[in-house]
Amino acid sequence: MSILHKSFLAAVLCAAISLPAIAADSPAVKALEDYFEFSEYGGATILPADRMVLLYCNAGTLSAQAGLGLRVAGMDNVRILQGGFDEWKAKGGFDANRRALKNSKKGD
Repeated sequence: MSILHKSFLAAVLCAAISLPAIAADSPAVKALEDYFEFSEYGGATILPADRMVLLYCNAGTLSAQAGLGLRVAGMDNVRILQGGFDEWKAKGGFDANRRALKNSKKGD
């Protein structure tokens, strides 16, 4: 299984863990639960509760699909990194943020 596939599964699974509390009778929640009954999960978890959840993958395609599934299941605190990790790196990643902060301080 590729790292991209594992990332997608991890993102959806971590959200699916808390979905019964959100919409236990939802067909989308039932479908996600059934899908992950056979899935192995060994990554880190974040619990989507009152905080924003950011989904990303390499290109943004799989995270967009996961985000749609979570929104259908009733979660409104999900955001997707458009263009994925690849586009974020191409636009400068952390260096772009550092440059932006440095330039904003010069303008003060």
